[in-house]
Amino acid sequence: MISRKPRNRFLCNYNPVPGRTSGGASGSGGSDSGDVPAEFGGGSGPAGASTDPTEAHLETILESIFAAAVQTGREATGAVPNDEVKERLTDRLPDDVGTSYSELSNILEKLDSTEYVTTERVDGESHISLTPAGEAKVFERDTGSAGSGGGDDHRWVLREAFTAFTKIGYETWLPQQDGGELPDGVADSPIDVTDVDESLSGNEVIEEIQQRKDRLQEQYPPVWELSGADGLSIEAETSTLKTPFQTFNNLNKSKRRGNLCVFALKDESANKGEFAYWGRRAEQAIYETVQHKNSSKIINYEPVWRKRRPDEDSNPRYYNRSCGGDCW
Repeated sequence: MISRKPRNRFLCNYNPVPGRTSGGASGSGGSDSGDVPAEFGGGSGPAGASTDPTEAHLETILESIFAAAVQTGREATGAVPNDEVKERLTDRLPDDVGTSYSELSNILEKLDSTEYVTTERVDGESHISLTPAGEAKVFERDTGSAGSGGGDDHRWVLREAFTAFTKIGYETWLPQQDGGELPDGVADSPIDVTDVDESLSGNEVIEEIQQRKDRLQEQYPPVWELSGADGLSIEAETSTLKTPFQTFNNLNKSKRRGNLCVFALKDESANKGEFAYWGRRAEQAIYETVQHKNSSKIINYEPVWRKRRPDEDSNPRYYNRSCGGDCW
C-alpha cells in the first residue's frame, strides 16, 4: 500500500514522491517536497528543504483547500471558510504539524503571500480560495518527466477522477511519475482504521479499530461501500485498452499493493455514440464475457488475462509479462 501521511500503519513505507518522507511512526513528520517554491525563499538548507510547515507541506495544504471546496458543492476555486480547511488539514498533515488551530492559522496566513490562494472576509469570517495557479499546482505532479506522465486525454481523465474521488471523501493525490511502479493516482481512506495508539492493550486496539471502522462507515458511506478501509489505485486508461497488456499490468500492480484498482475511462458518446464504450472494452479484455448484440455480459468475474482468438488448437492465448505482451 502507498500512503503519504506517516501513520502508525506504515513504519517502513517507501517514498512515493521524490523528496517526500513517509517513514517513521506517527508523529515523525515528513515533507511534501524537497523543492521549496521561490515565494518561500527556496534554496535555503540542504537541497532546498524547509522546516517551515507551509513550505514543507505545500501540496497537502493546497489539496486540503481543494477538498474543502469540492466536498461542499463549491467550484474548485470557490471560497471556503478557513475552519473547514483546518478540519481537513488536521486529518492530512503529519501528527506533529498543525497541532493547534493557532498553528493552522499561521500556516494559512503564510500561504496568503503566494500566488496560489486569495483570502477574503465573508460575513465576518475568514475564507480562502485557490487561484488558477493554485488549482494547477494541485494537479501538477501527474505530469512527470517519464512517459507514464500521459498525454492530454490521460491528464484530463485523471483530473476528473481526482475531483470525483475527492468529492466523496477520499484523500486523493498524484504521485510524481518516474516510469516505475507508481499508479496514476492514489485515493487514501479518509480514516485510517489502523492508526491507533501502540500503547493500548490487544483488546483496546480491537475496540479502537472497530470504532474507527464505524466512524468511516457512518461519515463516508460512498467510501465504505466502494473500498471499505482500503485505498484506491487510480489508473487513467485512455489508449492502453486497444492493446491491453498495460491495463493488465496496472491491475496486477494494484493487487500487489493491496489496493482496489479503479480504471478511469473516457466518455465516448461523441465518437462512438456510447458513454460506456471503453468500460465495455475493458470488461471484455479483463473478464470472460458473452456478447449480446451491442452489449456484453460478464459471466466470470475472475480476471482471465486472455487476448483475442484462441490458437489453432482452440486453446486460449494469454499475455506473458516477461515478453511485454508481444508474445503468448
